Amino acid sequence: MQRAKETIRTLLDRLPDDCSLEDVLYHLYVAQAVEEGLADVRAGKAIPLEEVAARFRQVFAELQRELKDPRGPSPLEMEIDRVYDELGKLVAKSAGEATVTSAIHLKRQQLRALQEQEAAIARRRAESHLHLRPGQGYEALARAASLVAE
Repeated sequence: MQRAKETIRTLLDRLPDDCSLEDVLYHLYVAQAVEEGLADVRAGKAIPLEEVAARFRQVFAELQRELKDPRGPSPLEMEIDRVYDELGKLVAKSAGEATVTSAIHLKRQQLRALQEQEAAIARRRAESHLHLRPGQGYEALARAASLVAE
């Protein structure tokens, strides 16, 4: 018990005089989480940083493979490529013609809309793989705190 009191006194000495009770509780929580992480390290329950990095690289590589369609470009991607081609041809022959400049503006708007659709699809696909199940957020934070404590 004496060690807990010493920890609290040290913590209070380090905090600014105008800190809130919420600040104190937060720092106590962090101190406890770090202490638990250090205890896990001493007990051999920690995962080496190299292994964590390897796992992240593996998950990232899997996500990249899943996001890439093995069947080739989607109809949306092909449409974007087609609009880019048309836009390039219009820019090449524009030479200040008002009608061509107007057509370029319309193609840019079309391209922007297609790219926003593509971005939304990619975002939904990525988010579907990143959602945590209930309770996993705290587990992930606890694990991160123990890794930082190393």
